[in-house]
Amino acid sequence: MAVLVSDVIGSARDILLDNQTAYYTWSDATLERWLNDVLAESVNIKRDINPQIIPVPLVAGSVQSCPATVLQLMEPYHNVVSQLALDDPDRGRFGRDGR
Repeated sequence: MAVLVSDVIGSARDILLDNQTAYYTWSDATLERWLNDVLAESVNIKRDINPQIIPVPLVAGSVQSCPATVLQLMEPYHNVVSQLALDDPDRGRFGRDGR
């Protein structure tokens, strides 16, 4: 369910008792900035709040690094492309249960 920023701002204005349409104490831009700050900080507090499935390019060796936009690697599912997958498509791609 998508939540509109305008709905969040409207609810915030009700809580802040800032619903006088002629003059607002806090501008929409200020409330949007605060909302963005809260969302950004919430990921630092609870890192699995917005998980995404993304491809991570691998390099040779056992030590890998995540892209700069990734905060934490939570659960790698499978290697999408490997030499085994290129040689035998049924062998190089495994799911969670190893099949």
